[in-house]
Amino acid sequence: MSFKISKSDLQLKLNEKDSNVTFGESYRFAEIQKILIRNEENDEFIESGFVICTQCNLMISQSDGSHLKRHVITTCKKRNISIGRSELEPIEKVRKITDYSTKKLKDSEVQKITSALGRYFKAIKPVVHIFVAINRMSCVMFPVTYSQNWSNKMCIMVFIIFAAPFLVIWNTLISRNYLGYLNGGFVITYEREVKWASLSLMQFTLVILTVLITMITTFITFHKLRNMKKRIKASERSLCIAAGLISMLFLFEAVTESLFAFFKDAPWLIDIMVYIMWSTWDFLIVGSPLVLLFVSSQFRYHVLGMKIGRTQRVSSIQNPPPSHHTSHHHLTVSR
Repeated sequence: MSFKISKSDLQLKLNEKDSNVTFGESYRFAEIQKILIRNEENDEFIESGFVICTQCNLMISQSDGSHLKRHVITTCKKRNISIGRSELEPIEKVRKITDYSTKKLKDSEVQKITSALGRYFKAIKPVVHIFVAINRMSCVMFPVTYSQNWSNKMCIMVFIIFAAPFLVIWNTLISRNYLGYLNGGFVITYEREVKWASLSLMQFTLVILTVLITMITTFITFHKLRNMKKRIKASERSLCIAAGLISMLFLFEAVTESLFAFFKDAPWLIDIMVYIMWSTWDFLIVGSPLVLLFVSSQFRYHVLGMKIGRTQRVSSIQNPPPSHHTSHHHLTVSR
């Protein structure tokens, strides 16, 4: 509640040091204090609607927020002298950047699209890996009908791959996004519209499901390979190494998402979680193709043109050593 009094009358009371006028708490800035005036009806001090700068004693209307901010940052000469202009400039720049970025972030449709795409592609990678693991298992279990079955269901699988991530990010699409400053940089976060639908919890559930499906399908595939009459030990070894490394990368991501999902209120974990989150995604995105390069000679050949071992074996078959036949022929002729 504010008391209706003109600025000139209030200034006069301040100059006369009237006991009915006093200063209250700070308002928006440490240098600005509210001016309180005594209410004669209940003998209590209430807000007058004006504030005063304690540095230069300038009175400003409490409702004039832009003028108040401009005075504190720019026009208050005594404050500039006491603090030093060199110290004020970084503060002003940061505040201007913050205000500009927040306004642009609120109004920009491009930002909403880019942030949604980033979350979408984070969610689509585990879904794709699930189908890769199932594809590998079905190739070993049904070698005859494998190709035809996957060709017939390709449209359905593509639809599931592109639609499934929306089950993870749907709450972020309907929630308000805002800019959060952290460790000298910024992140685009959101205020949950549906309180229980945490993005970290959804992502954690998806990653754990991916790890479980990968382990189950890999075990079935490996078991089927071992029971074959003509075992391909190189394929078994490559399969185990690739599945193990990729599952480990997804487990690292699951640990990070679990920290955000269940321990986000612990302030000492915030910095650690942010660094680990981006590091695990870097390892996961970059590590998956590196694992394939490491364990698959065919993939290495297509990407790097490295197929040395197999080339040597083929050339030895095409050009067999003629020593035995030649010596035998000479012996026959000599006889």
